[in-house]
Amino acid sequence: MLLEKNQHDCIFLPYIEKNLRAVLDILKNDSQYRDKSERLRAKIRNEDEFFDILPEIEWVEYLNEKKFVIIIEPLFPNRGPDLELIRNRLNVYCEIKSVRLSQEDEFWSHFAHEIKLRIEKIKSNFHVSIEFMPIFKSDDIFSMINLIKKEIKKYQNQRIESPITSYYFGNSRIIEVRNHDGINDDEILEDIKRSECKIIYYPTETNENHTSVSFIFPVIIEDNIDNIIDDITKKLDQLPKEIPAIVTIDASQTLPLLKKLEWALFGRPQVTIYRNKETGEYIGSRPSRERRGVFYSVTRISAIIYYRRVVAEDGIYFERKVYRNPNAQYPFTDQEARLFGELMN
Repeated sequence: MLLEKNQHDCIFLPYIEKNLRAVLDILKNDSQYRDKSERLRAKIRNEDEFFDILPEIEWVEYLNEKKFVIIIEPLFPNRGPDLELIRNRLNVYCEIKSVRLSQEDEFWSHFAHEIKLRIEKIKSNFHVSIEFMPIFKSDDIFSMINLIKKEIKKYQNQRIESPITSYYFGNSRIIEVRNHDGINDDEILEDIKRSECKIIYYPTETNENHTSVSFIFPVIIEDNIDNIIDDITKKLDQLPKEIPAIVTIDASQTLPLLKKLEWALFGRPQVTIYRNKETGEYIGSRPSRERRGVFYSVTRISAIIYYRRVVAEDGIYFERKVYRNPNAQYPFTDQEARLFGELMN
């Protein structure tokens, strides 16, 4: 075994073993095999470094299947990119950055875990969508869980056929909206603005007798955008300038941050409003973005890849989404970009 059986309490140990063997097979052809393999094993055995090295191992396995020639740590022992990739005429440096849970993410992740743990045990044919508002109070979590349990039981007895929306205000106070048809009453609309979360009960046709749950978290992302921009720009020092480079953002250990990443790359969306200079009369508007994203200032990176590992009961799944830099010194073609994942732009 390349890993100890109880190391990291890892439920997908056989999967990691398979990927790690593929990496070591590639390293066997490396003139610095002994030093690189020992360095790799040391990182795997280190609790703090294990989940940082894991996406690198996964990428090597994935890109090997795509028929890339892979050089691991091409500038070793000097500081440099994690991988050098060669396929036909394409030669690319790859740097991988793992993003950890922020304090904010840990806050919401805790709520999601507690709710999911209790709600999914309920036997029903409902899917429950929970959208947290920024004002949600931690003291209200168990009150809300009890409310959801009661609501599911009530709607089961009523045999509802259309979605029902409840707005939760703490202390089990709710406003219920049938048929999910929007709010037409101005007084109700004003009240809803003060709600702590929005809960939608969707009846499903499944016979699994199992309640599924999904979450929408508040978009409080200014600090996260700055952190992502910093993480990406710091990687420039490790990327030689003479060939194209990609940076992979591994979001496997945090809440999904795809929207945050898009804003960090292209700038936050905004609306530009046009008015008559003399009268001030509104003429029109168009969507635009703030000019503060990575792609406005960095040309050495050809693409950023959003990468996320999802461990489910029936297997391990991956999100690989490729964002090409429109201002790249070495732009990727569609065909080249799709070698790394789903093309997003």
